[in-house]
Amino acid sequence: MNVFTNAIARVRRMSSKKLIVAGVFTLALAATVGLGLATKQHSSAQDCSPNSIVKCGYSNPADFQAKYNANVTGDLKTIYQYYGLAPSDMTKFVKYAELGVAKQDGTIVVDGHVVATNVTSLGRDHFSYASPLNIGGHTYYSSADTRVLLSDIPVYVLFDAKGVMQFAVMTECGNPATGYKVVPNYNCSELQMTPVSGKLNTYNFSSKVSYGNGATLNHVTYDFGDGTSQTVTNPSQVISHTYTTEGTFTAKVTAYFNLPGAQLSAPVTNGSCAKSVTIHLPVYLCNYLSVAVVDKDKFQYRFTLNTTAQYGATLQSADFVFDQNDKTQVANGVTPNAQGVITVDHTYAKAGTYQITTAVHFNVNGKTQTVQSNKCVATVSPTMPPQPCQPGGTPAPGSPECSPQPCQPGGTPAPGSPECSTPSTPLPNTGAGNVIGLFAGTTIVAAVAHRLFRSRRLARETA
Repeated sequence: MNVFTNAIARVRRMSSKKLIVAGVFTLALAATVGLGLATKQHSSAQDCSPNSIVKCGYSNPADFQAKYNANVTGDLKTIYQYYGLAPSDMTKFVKYAELGVAKQDGTIVVDGHVVATNVTSLGRDHFSYASPLNIGGHTYYSSADTRVLLSDIPVYVLFDAKGVMQFAVMTECGNPATGYKVVPNYNCSELQMTPVSGKLNTYNFSSKVSYGNGATLNHVTYDFGDGTSQTVTNPSQVISHTYTTEGTFTAKVTAYFNLPGAQLSAPVTNGSCAKSVTIHLPVYLCNYLSVAVVDKDKFQYRFTLNTTAQYGATLQSADFVFDQNDKTQVANGVTPNAQGVITVDHTYAKAGTYQITTAVHFNVNGKTQTVQSNKCVATVSPTMPPQPCQPGGTPAPGSPECSPQPCQPGGTPAPGSPECSTPSTPLPNTGAGNVIGLFAGTTIVAAVAHRLFRSRRLARETA
């Protein structure tokens, strides 16, 4: 009491000027306090009217759960289940519900995305612009009138697994809200796969995706079908992959999207986002080395390589060693002919047995690969041609030309034998018998000749 009396006395002793200043200061202080209180009330608005489903609302999802479990009015679980929140969803609501705004234009917006339009809310009071709604045997009132949303009201929204609004409830009053739910769209549109020129079994991959209504792309993952994969955030980014094993593979891209509710979509892929590819590894083989005789007597041979080069491998050249004991007898860098075959001729200087080895070079994906195979080794044995009158010769042994003549080397009688000596000429025998015989023979021959002559003459005269 003394304090109050002393204060009055001080005021009385103050001049009028000081009283005016003090009055202004007091008014300013009161205005400041009042403005602060007003601001605080506005920022944490509560609707404690009879229209509230939860009197004075709630502050956050955990507070909402507490009042839901308390269920003072006895009908909260029935009301909220009608609007999409089952008792089993409460834990999910507390953990995943997102703060949004129910706007005066009849939309609910979360993270800048409209998740519902033509919003209606439920209350307990019957307004002229509200429609009755029976829930669990009790009548409540639903309205989309703009007079319900006099300002933007905070709401917590729970989304389902597809990013669609499942349940929304206003913080100021606990009144549930619903409307035309916006369904996010998101899709994997196409996998693009093209071979890379000059790179064996290498392909470039990119993809196309589409999304909207609150969905955004998170990432895409390429599965190449051979046990390897790669993840990127930009589907138009071109990535390359080289297959190193042979077979038929299915390459596919899977897209993942961010959905309302801070959740990731289920993997999204389809037929357009998968492609089949058959991979053949390069084949480069030396199959065998064939040998043909060009001229047997001159020891000349032709060597031909049979090779296989497929699926990106091409025959390049070959090196030949014609004698393993004389490495100077070589032909290096022999290239294929117009038919793609490597062939080479070689002449040996003398008879003998020779082993021919090869080294075949292939171009495989821009690199030289050399094949040395036991299949491409050969052996030749050129021999001296047989001499005349010797086995295999011409004329063959036993031919008349090959028989030794008498009085010649090897003949019978041999040179120097008495039979091979030059004989003396014998004198004619002039004995009487011989003379008579000679005369008789001569007479007979003359008589025959004379008769023949007369016969021809008589024939001519008669004619």
